[in-house]
Amino acid sequence: MENPTHKITVVGGGAIGASIAIQILQGAARTFPDYPDKKISIDIIDPANTLGHGIPYARVGDDNIATLNQPSSRMNFDGSDPNGFCNHLNPQDPDSIKNQFSRRAAYGVYVNDSLNTAIAQAEQTGAISFNHIRARATDIFPVSMGGFRINTDQTDTLQSSHVIVADGHQYSDSLPHLTNSPNFFNRYHQIAAVTESLRGSDQDIAIRGTSQSMVDWLRVLEHIGHTGKIYAVSRHGYMPWEFNPEDHPLESDDVALDLKFINQHVILSKPDISVNALIDLFENDVESARHTNHGRGHVLTHSIKTLAPLLRDPRAEKTAIRPFFDFLAAAYGNPTPPESAALIRRLREEGRLIHLKGSIDETTTTASRAGFRISLGNGHDTLGVSALFDSAVFARTALDRNGRARSPLLDGLHKQELLNVDGDMFVAGEQKQAGLYLGKGPQTSELKWGIESFRGENSRICKVVVDEIFFRPAHT
Repeated sequence: MENPTHKITVVGGGAIGASIAIQILQGAARTFPDYPDKKISIDIIDPANTLGHGIPYARVGDDNIATLNQPSSRMNFDGSDPNGFCNHLNPQDPDSIKNQFSRRAAYGVYVNDSLNTAIAQAEQTGAISFNHIRARATDIFPVSMGGFRINTDQTDTLQSSHVIVADGHQYSDSLPHLTNSPNFFNRYHQIAAVTESLRGSDQDIAIRGTSQSMVDWLRVLEHIGHTGKIYAVSRHGYMPWEFNPEDHPLESDDVALDLKFINQHVILSKPDISVNALIDLFENDVESARHTNHGRGHVLTHSIKTLAPLLRDPRAEKTAIRPFFDFLAAAYGNPTPPESAALIRRLREEGRLIHLKGSIDETTTTASRAGFRISLGNGHDTLGVSALFDSAVFARTALDRNGRARSPLLDGLHKQELLNVDGDMFVAGEQKQAGLYLGKGPQTSELKWGIESFRGENSRICKVVVDEIFFRPAHT
């Protein structure tokens, strides 16, 4: 009797889904010689024609506009090849570009090229196959005999013994009443429409959110010669901070940093200290850290680690500790390259970029004949703008205030009580159903600065899946 084929399905073919597929292909190819009777089929379900790009690293308009917010030396999905991206960009002299902020689409090309190489090498075994299913997964259900049934919008129902969900970034559709309004832009691939509408324009516009997506739009507006005022509106009121690679060399990540100003003794001894005073102390630590080859990111890391235990202290609710911690958490994941930081500074100095604290939502924003009217409150008059950009991106792994998952696919799994949840966040790794896994996206980590946090967890998932296939009976 012919040995059955073990099916592994990765849902989502962006940078994370593709990198997970790469590591499974590589692991299976390494293990196969000792278990030649095994047959493996790896599928990626994704509607895109090209894998590895996803939303963040897609080729959009002029690929030279959007840049990564981490230098090339930190953009590696596989810890076993720390110089992979730099070698891909410049095989002759990878060190020359390690501190450069490469164009974002270039990273998608790197992941795609790496995937194609892994596929070719794995398929040489004759027992490992790869298939790209150009569709969108709509539902995932466990079946009684083990494994899963996957419904898509394009194909017949699929069966798989293992499923890894890596559906990545979710577009923010939080202003549905504006969806069909002219000059409302909530997709980065709308660059052509933005260019047609605002090239050389001096009209005032507003941007919802002040994270990296805002920076992307600022660079687009600068690129097309927009000269009007730009109102950047956010609830927390924090702008991106400049991430200079010279202040954050890789080798300094593993060097201990002793904070002189932000520590538990200082904070608990001053119960009446304000948030602004704590921010001043934080800035003192940033300045002090420069003398030990550390930067702002490292101080944020250690400040969060220092304060996290205090959040369990009853005194935290009666002091500035919690709002200050919220400030650190918001700032931590919002770095921007020196080039973008310089653009922000210049726009603010020219009086063209005005940062306002407030909320742009269905209750505060309406479409008008001239554009949009935004009621910010907090003493501000109603803001009138000709165009509105929504750059507030939802976290795929978070639950909203109504207990629904930001990702429709994860919401379905959550309703079946198949996912591990910690507070309002889903936990990456193995889930409650055997054979079901949730990939981890690039994000900052409290233990190591940069995008390091996703590597170890996804590599572990890949190893577990390969071990399941080779060393245990199949689910289906």
